[in-house]
Amino acid sequence: ESVSDNLLIFETFKDYSLLKYELYQDKEEKVTIDDIFAKILLWIINFRIRFNIPETAMESLIKFMKLVLTEIGGDKFNRFP
Repeated sequence: ESVSDNLLIFETFKDYSLLKYELYQDKEEKVTIDDIFAKILLWIINFRIRFNIPETAMESLIKFMKLVLTEIGGDKFNRFP
């Protein structure tokens, strides 16, 4: 292939990469620990609904998340359900 053929291919290429954007966050809005707990619990509930897992598996997943959060965040996450 010649250089002009390669240039033509490059010029006709459409860039499908994602646009760069920043997630919206209100600078004055503080995220509380309860907000974090709510997001985690909502994710677990959505996971249960999507994959149709039994309630006992959901309870185990909540216990596992508490263990992980306690290991990572220490006493900060002791109040997690």
